[in-house]
Amino acid sequence: MKNDKLSQFIIKLIKLTKGGELIWTSFSPRFEELPNGEIIIDKIYEARLNERDFHLYRYKYKYYTDESEYEWSQRIRLELLDIIGNTDYEFEYHNSMDDLYDIVREQTSNVIDFIDDILGLKLEIIEAKYYTQNNSIDISEIVKNKVNNNRLVLDATNQIAGDPELNVPKKLKIKYQYAGVLNTMEVNEGQTIIIP
Repeated sequence: MKNDKLSQFIIKLIKLTKGGELIWTSFSPRFEELPNGEIIIDKIYEARLNERDFHLYRYKYKYYTDESEYEWSQRIRLELLDIIGNTDYEFEYHNSMDDLYDIVREQTSNVIDFIDDILGLKLEIIEAKYYTQNNSIDISEIVKNKVNNNRLVLDATNQIAGDPELNVPKKLKIKYQYAGVLNTMEVNEGQTIIIP
């Protein structure tokens, strides 16, 4: 695979992960040593995209400085799995895998939520509606479920919960509380709302 295509692919995985569209889970490996003497040194992160499963993990390997002398070095590995969970393809190492790993680790640990709770920076959706002048749809629960890592990124489209009135321009209005302050944000149909 060409390096620029691999780079674009990993950047896409990073964007999907940051946007909450790609959800990773973690588990401790059943074994730490891989067949070729490499050792997994942390959890294995797993995600599913387009009906395919991926593994992402940090491992260490022996880097020989001389015939009998070596040092340990670390690297990130991204693997595409087959239907029974074996490695189907190992992506060539690319520096951007380190960024992906850090973002995945942050997401799965929920450290952002923990820090925001301690600092009192919780995002709470009070009320949300998608509306025209004549009709509206209460989408409060839908919007609450879209909050990811104490942040909301949402496109104002009919795909949220339907069309309140055909062929009429709509608005998305969200009343929320963040860091103890009550705010309201409103955007037109087709725009994106980002809070905070």
